[in-house]
Amino acid sequence: MVSSAKIDFAKVRQLFHPQYSYTGGDGQRKEGAEAGIAVAETYTGAFPDLKFEVKRMHAVGDDVLVTEFVVRATHQGELMGIPPTGRKVEIHICGSSAEFVGDFRLRQLTERMVQGDF
Repeated sequence: MVSSAKIDFAKVRQLFHPQYSYTGGDGQRKEGAEAGIAVAETYTGAFPDLKFEVKRMHAVGDDVLVTEFVVRATHQGELMGIPPTGRKVEIHICGSSAEFVGDFRLRQLTERMVQGDF
């Protein structure tokens, strides 16, 4: 189980390739490392007790990873105009990641697509 407590977003930013893209469950694609940081900040702000439990990981070829995980949290902050409700949530998510294939020490996340079961 991974918790969102005390996230160093400067370090997280280093994980994103300059050509990173994020496609959320709404199908909208956002470009650049700042898109990844914006998503992380949005959800950790609304759900400060956010925890991730990885269920399964599947390698697809040499550069794609599909991850199934469960997110659990309490809605404690504003989320896209929705005021805090205090409700606990559990969201099942399947995400795929494509990694930059280069020097192994410099591998960075280049793409992230997420589909959640809300």
